[in-house]
Amino acid sequence: MSCCDKKYDYSILWHPIDINKCRIRNRISMSGMGTFTPTTVDQIETESGMRYYEERAKGGIGLIHTGAYFIDEKTAQGGRTLDFSTDKSIPSGTGRNGMPQIGERVPISSSENPSFYNPSMICRPLSIEEIEEMMEHWKVAATNAVRMGFDGIQIHAHAGYLMDQFMSEIWNHRTDKYGGSFENRCRFNLEVIREMRKNMPEDMPLLMRLDAIDEMLPAVTTQDETVQFINWAAEAGVDAIDLSRGNARSLATVYEVPPYNLEPGFNMDNIAAIKARVNIPVIGVGRIVDPALADQLIREGKIDMVAVGRA
Repeated sequence: MSCCDKKYDYSILWHPIDINKCRIRNRISMSGMGTFTPTTVDQIETESGMRYYEERAKGGIGLIHTGAYFIDEKTAQGGRTLDFSTDKSIPSGTGRNGMPQIGERVPISSSENPSFYNPSMICRPLSIEEIEEMMEHWKVAATNAVRMGFDGIQIHAHAGYLMDQFMSEIWNHRTDKYGGSFENRCRFNLEVIREMRKNMPEDMPLLMRLDAIDEMLPAVTTQDETVQFINWAAEAGVDAIDLSRGNARSLATVYEVPPYNLEPGFNMDNIAAIKARVNIPVIGVGRIVDPALADQLIREGKIDMVAVGRA
């Protein structure tokens, strides 16, 4: 049925949903995307950037994710975005997906991995001491996000960025407590969750974005492992999970920024299989460009909210 058919009942899209103690007015979420609107020098949002989000709110969307933020300037290595290491903004680590000319000249990662932008450059692994220092930065970021009046926080742990690099055995070759078994490879991410949760109000939502499926790599995180991690994350304090697909590490990047010829809702069966085995709300993304499809997916119980972004 066409999205323009006025007879179609989209009412489920307008049902509110509670994430922790925060009531979202409808089931439509705007995914976090880099707008490149913050200033380069001060790393604070510009007037045009604020108007960008304001217009989306006027459009009626229930939940807005405001893109990626850095937790510290040294290891950020991303494009123009906000800096949460001070009380003027906020961010998140990029690892081997970082741009070598920004932050540290040699990007950091879970292990010695080739840089995404310059494969001849080998990323250096984070030391235990640096990981402990980063946990302090996550603490500061959470504290500043609360002070700035955000309604909630989402942790970026997908698409081949730093947290994904720790979880995946294709990039994590460590032999210390952060490598080896799947439980050890999840340790970094779970420590981040616990550090954030400790420095947020108990009723403030903490979300995390993961990949529902990873492919086109020699080794992948399985569905069973993803479910196990989500359940560990929920125990550590995550209130809802946002499931994407693809990565910036292989040809699977086509799923991360899906082209027009990909089937609408191409990721939903993967998400539904995971949702059936976890006990927290699930937000789903995967080229959902028709409100009739979004409504149907929620009615069928495949997702709790729909995420839209690069339409």
